[in-house]
Amino acid sequence: MSQREALFEIRNLKAYYRTEAGPVRAVDDVSFILRKNEIFGLAGESGCGKSTLALAMLRLARPPCYVEGGEVLLEGKDLLKLDDESLRQMRWTRISYIPQSSMNTLNPVMKIRDQIVDVIKAHTAARVKEARNRAAELFEMVALPNEALNMYPHELSGGMRQRAVIAMAVALKPSLIVADEPTTALDVNVQRVVLQSLSSLKESLGASLIIVTHDMAAQAEIVDKLAIMYAGKIVEMGDVHSLYKQPFHPYTRGLMQAIPTIEERRKPISIPGVPPNLLKPPQGCRFHPRCPESEERCSTEEPAMREVKPSRWVACHRDHG
Repeated sequence: MSQREALFEIRNLKAYYRTEAGPVRAVDDVSFILRKNEIFGLAGESGCGKSTLALAMLRLARPPCYVEGGEVLLEGKDLLKLDDESLRQMRWTRISYIPQSSMNTLNPVMKIRDQIVDVIKAHTAARVKEARNRAAELFEMVALPNEALNMYPHELSGGMRQRAVIAMAVALKPSLIVADEPTTALDVNVQRVVLQSLSSLKESLGASLIIVTHDMAAQAEIVDKLAIMYAGKIVEMGDVHSLYKQPFHPYTRGLMQAIPTIEERRKPISIPGVPPNLLKPPQGCRFHPRCPESEERCSTEEPAMREVKPSRWVACHRDHG
């Protein structure tokens, strides 16, 4: 595989929630490509479908959520079509997941070292001593003291638990790591340490990452490419620096205006209105009821995702040339 070939690709993925009133279209026809040694960000308001997308593409979604259609290709293999054993062999070794709540992820009655050793032994032929040595290496990688390996989860701070989960997720050197809201409920100083730990994996392991978060400022610090989600769809995507410098979609600009800044000394401006009911999404562009730049066709014609500049895509009817 060359440096710029696709490592991971989502094609027209749809993930819905089954309800008595009908399907909630939480992820509705989403596509993107992740390249080797790239950090890809998924951002948007709470409820836009980011976490559902992460779970669906990893086949971790549970009822009433179900995958309605699409493809999820990792190194050319469709994860949605693999049998359970083939998928189990790829997890941890080729693809791993860092969930939102580290405390709920870790076993409260096992020491951290034992939990990492269990992961390594379950997927490799490593001896206990080898697995313990690997656990120590991993803790050094995420800047945790070696003595924390002998502690239980409740003895660690929230930031330390999150980094312990990161260490566990990279134990078998996967080529792709998916982190879902990895800095939730952490203070800003700890958030920075966790983000630096994730960013360092790109260099130390040669891994690619997908970072899911509503924190736009956090995304700006570490991702290479950013996709903006709204109401189950990606509305804008591109190089993070170009996107932040010149956001094209009105929703993206609204998110940027909601980020507080010290330099400009302005109050953040929230986007008016509320996200739509995905039982019955609005016709046309799903953002048009809240959009300050809405035109007549926005309410009747759904905009296609198109490349408006090199490596910049947007789903909007307005001219962005």
